[in-house]
Amino acid sequence: MSDEVNVMDVALPDDLRVVGYRTRPATMDDLDELVAVHQAVSLDVVGHIEDTAETLRADLERPSLDLRADTRVVLAPDKRIVGYGEMGYGLNGAVEFWTWVRVRPDHRGKGIAEALYRWIERRAREAAGTPPPGERVYLQAVRDVRDTGARAILRAEGYEAVRGFWRMDIDLEDEIPAPAWPEGIAVRTMRGSERDSERGDERRAIYSALNDAFADHWEHHWADSDEGFERWWHLMRYRPGFDPGLWFLAVDGEEIAGMSLCYSERTGIPDTGWVSILGVRRAWRRRGIALALLRHSFRVMRERGLAHAGLGVDSESETGATQLYEKAGMHAVSETLALRKELWAGT
Repeated sequence: MSDEVNVMDVALPDDLRVVGYRTRPATMDDLDELVAVHQAVSLDVVGHIEDTAETLRADLERPSLDLRADTRVVLAPDKRIVGYGEMGYGLNGAVEFWTWVRVRPDHRGKGIAEALYRWIERRAREAAGTPPPGERVYLQAVRDVRDTGARAILRAEGYEAVRGFWRMDIDLEDEIPAPAWPEGIAVRTMRGSERDSERGDERRAIYSALNDAFADHWEHHWADSDEGFERWWHLMRYRPGFDPGLWFLAVDGEEIAGMSLCYSERTGIPDTGWVSILGVRRAWRRRGIALALLRHSFRVMRERGLAHAGLGVDSESETGATQLYEKAGMHAVSETLALRKELWAGT
């Protein structure tokens, strides 16, 4: 990208520019200030911290993000960062783009968030180019239902709520039944990672199995390619609490039938493990594998001293996931909404 970036600059309201508000791309030197912005927003909206320096550093260092092209910070007259906008690529490349906007609570209502959302839309249209015939392209944001201000801004910018997701929790101090494994199914941890190369590397096999397990889920279209895999692995590997010893695979011989990919912590929620992905491939469904994986995961987390476990689930899951989690003793504690704006209708 050249130094001539005016056409892609954030169009802040004139009254802010007059008094000295400015924008520029983010840099890694901004990390501490960006953490402060994100934490101020999450504390205000949900009451606990959702991002740390570790999680934000991993986000900013992911291979698909070009800081100069895909991010903007908003500086107040005192040079302090008060807003941040980022356009991210989905796991299927240019078919979906993600938008992250955060504005400090004491700088809301000035038009900063609206300006950042509009800049992200222009950037996404530029990145998408001219899609092939029939290809839909959209921007998506996920916001907590309690963030009424952000949701109102997104609606005004043309986004529509398209799906709800619940966070469900369980108290691990309660009795957890032993898993009942179907005949022929065994459970083990994943083989291979940069921490464990001697047992082979099946990360790519797990990614392919996930594509099969989630092929019939809402809007699942991860690219089963090396690029798609690398994006996915970066997102998974650099989350806090990553531990291959908590990535459980239900196997039928050498075939991966299902998986429960767990983490030993959930940012901002003390003593809580996290089931990031739970899935069973279609050929092995309706045999109790998902419930067995879930119970196995909970029991291991409890052995590690964790008091709670949680996960996120599509509230309208076609596979009955919410009923499964309720059967396992979980209950819904919060909700987020996916909001979407179509950039290219695919005609």
